[in-house]
Amino acid sequence: MREHSVDFERAIFFWLTHSVQSESILVIPTVGIQNSIKYVLGRDDVFVPWAKIDDVIINEVIKLNRVLYYLTLIVKAGTSHPSPESEVIKLIPLFKYTKPRLVMLETIYSELQTLLVAAQRTAVEVGSGDVELI
Repeated sequence: MREHSVDFERAIFFWLTHSVQSESILVIPTVGIQNSIKYVLGRDDVFVPWAKIDDVIINEVIKLNRVLYYLTLIVKAGTSHPSPESEVIKLIPLFKYTKPRLVMLETIYSELQTLLVAAQRTAVEVGSGDVELI
């Protein structure tokens, strides 16, 4: 009888610590994106600096007989020797537990792409080295 009680306690503990209630992202242009996952007990926050975000994509995943779509950040992971050959790319899926529909992901994707392109355009203008002579 004690053995069943221990299994039940483990199941309750697992459910409390791993059951996802909500997922959200907070986007602050030119600063970064914070991905938050809220569990029944606790939360998990991952912050990605804007400068490390290379792109955002909608990734199509086939799982058994289902097609799932994930909004995914392509992030440049830091290495000790910064060179184009040794640069590591990392994929960070967003909303991987709540799995919003493709229409919602496309809306978020469109807004993120607009912000990324605007930030890249501003960085080129600021860092281009061109000086306007009057």
